[in-house]
Amino acid sequence: TEESVKDIQIKGKCNSISIDSCTKTAVLFEDALSQCEIVNSKDVQVQSTGKSPSINMDNCTAVTFYITEESVKDVHIVTAKCAAINIIRPKPSDPNDIMETPIPEQFLTTWKNDQWVTEFVSHAD
Repeated sequence: TEESVKDIQIKGKCNSISIDSCTKTAVLFEDALSQCEIVNSKDVQVQSTGKSPSINMDNCTAVTFYITEESVKDVHIVTAKCAAINIIRPKPSDPNDIMETPIPEQFLTTWKNDQWVTEFVSHAD
């Protein structure tokens, strides 16, 4: 049924992972040599236990992506038409704990110094 969670585990290294039109899906993989792409999906959890140099999300809602300390330094994350995206990684001060970072989904574009400048909107707590 659509209400059940689908768990997928990918062992070993793979070139690319594509998650398309999935709902309530959890994906665990070791290494993606090229990219992990998530499109047209919602309520998805993805975890890399190794390297993941590129993460691309398009038209997604409620995605949580867990990355390793090894991936943090080199990863590129690209999002388009996404909401409620969170990246979870080990805390730098305590690798046994995690820190969660939401990806901005609201932007402000203004004219500055003869060019358009776009910045994410941060709402103070």
